[in-house]
Amino acid sequence: MTLIVSWRLLASCPPRVFRYVFVVATLQRPPPVTVEKNGRSFNAVRSRAAQLRLRAMRSQLAAASNFCSTAANAATLGQVQLGLDAVQKAKHTAQWVRVHLEEPNHIPADAVAGIRDELAALQRQISDLEAGLRS
Repeated sequence: MTLIVSWRLLASCPPRVFRYVFVVATLQRPPPVTVEKNGRSFNAVRSRAAQLRLRAMRSQLAAASNFCSTAANAATLGQVQLGLDAVQKAKHTAQWVRVHLEEPNHIPADAVAGIRDELAALQRQISDLEAGLRS
């Protein structure tokens, strides 16, 4: 609901007196949003949202892969703590993807298998890096 406020000029008031007076304060319902009005159906919006969540998941997998690269570089340079920190960040990011992957209808059904494969490969990479840094 929207609050409509208007002020009216009072012609009969002397100049030193407030010449505007509050006239109307009413609540009006907004017009209903219909498919014809905005041009999209509910299913189209839901499909677009699932595609955007899939894109976000792929971005998170790429970020976790970058954390793994940082951990590998840190291991090469002998900075074990930096490498372990990067591995923890990669684990946290992979866990985020895993949790959201289990939600029904969160991403398109045809993309779930591919994300699971990428997640499994990332998990192996994280485990190998962590084992190398801890030894």
